[in-house]
Amino acid sequence: MTEGAQELIFFIIFLIVGLVSFWTLRLKGVFHLQGTRFLGPHLTGMHLCAVFGIVLTGFFVLPLFFALLTPQIPLPFIAWAPYMQIGIYLICSAGFLGVFQSRFPDLKRILRDRLFPHKMSLAQEIKLGFVSLFTGFFLVAALSIAVETFCELIFGPFEFKQNALRMMQEALQNKIGLVGALVMALLFAPVFEEFIFRGILQTYLRRRLSPAGIILTSALVFSLFHIAADQGISNIPLCTSLFLLALFLGFCYEKSRSLIPSIILHVTFNCINVMRVLWSL
Repeated sequence: MTEGAQELIFFIIFLIVGLVSFWTLRLKGVFHLQGTRFLGPHLTGMHLCAVFGIVLTGFFVLPLFFALLTPQIPLPFIAWAPYMQIGIYLICSAGFLGVFQSRFPDLKRILRDRLFPHKMSLAQEIKLGFVSLFTGFFLVAALSIAVETFCELIFGPFEFKQNALRMMQEALQNKIGLVGALVMALLFAPVFEEFIFRGILQTYLRRRLSPAGIILTSALVFSLFHIAADQGISNIPLCTSLFLLALFLGFCYEKSRSLIPSIILHVTFNCINVMRVLWSL
């Protein structure tokens, strides 16, 4: 069986399983947002600018600064070195605490809003995360195959590149690097990104957009955040797939007003990708 035929079979299986799962769970009310427009905590434009200013400084300015100090080391290697990433996450987190500790007393409500009229129990939040993972994984996988095939038809054959996966492959050369890469991919990155793109961004947008607009906007920003020049054509299937994944992440947060379901979904999704990398070697 040719590689193209295998991809077609996988695409059909993933698509059918994903759509059937989505439709079944929608009929059961899982993929349905409550009718009430509970706005939750109030974030100002200054809060949003401060948070994304810290993010841009941490992920763009700091790697450039270290690149100037160590010109013999390529910039992409610096930017995606596991412990460099962990350090950036810690620096940004310290910045967030500085911004919110004194100026925003409702930070806990962004993490898990217990004033939400339709709040869930911890067990329900965990269930929502895993149910969304089951449906989202198959649909994201089907979309990824379709977009990669489309890009090959338009641009010709290309090697799929993702900096995060490349970092994981390079980290396999030594145990210390592997530990750092696993901690970064399975802990720091999911928690950090969910706090930024779901907790902060969606809370800010809630007073300005409809629920659908909130989820679509946060998903778009999340996917664009993962664009990198050295990924080339791979940016197209990567960002398209991440956009669909982010729709599920955003839905989990809007439905529960808790970061627990989206973090579970994000961590488990990353874990599957890490296992794929390890299995392919």
